[in-house]
Amino acid sequence: RIVGATNRNLREAVKAGTFREDLYHRLNVIQIDLPPLRRRTGDIPVLAAHFLREAVRASGKPVRRITDAAMACLCRYPWPGNVRELKNIIDRAVFLTEGDAIGLRDLPDHVREPTHPGHSLSSPSNAPPSIPIPSVGRGGEIPFKEAKQQWIERFERDYLVTLLQRYDCNITQAAQAAGIDRKSIQRMMKRYALSIVCGPEGKRLVTGAEGERHE
Repeated sequence: RIVGATNRNLREAVKAGTFREDLYHRLNVIQIDLPPLRRRTGDIPVLAAHFLREAVRASGKPVRRITDAAMACLCRYPWPGNVRELKNIIDRAVFLTEGDAIGLRDLPDHVREPTHPGHSLSSPSNAPPSIPIPSVGRGGEIPFKEAKQQWIERFERDYLVTLLQRYDCNITQAAQAAGIDRKSIQRMMKRYALSIVCGPEGKRLVTGAEGERHE
């Protein structure tokens, strides 16, 4: 019995000739698509408690719980290192704490920060980014219609980039989340010179000339 995991799109890798097709079909019996931890915040308390029990068992330290403040901080953090990063941080906290609970002071500085890129305490995690209004200077005012169009274009592009990155460049999932169809996403990508390319670590979003180099 073999259980395998990857962050690459193996179908695309087979098409590109970088992964053996016969091996893919041997392994691909039951496929489970697991979203990154940043999109499964409800799993964080369960995983953190599990890793805490493991770390306590290994270290012998009498750490019994994670404080509410520390857990809230863990749930806000975007976890670029996914589940492995969460395990490492819990292991570190158990080693450093001097009491029976993991608190804020036991977490690394970059996790304790009140905000992270794309995550804000004052707005929901799925809110679009704030877009600055086009500058209007004395004597050089932009006509209302032109300023409005600039704002809309900037909003559309930034919203699209945030949306695609949040759903790992999966156009179907991004379209469903935004309540629009795939063709609308594809039209906006073309309008703003955005492309999705497949690399060794999976899909990623590129812009302009970089996208042309991958074609």
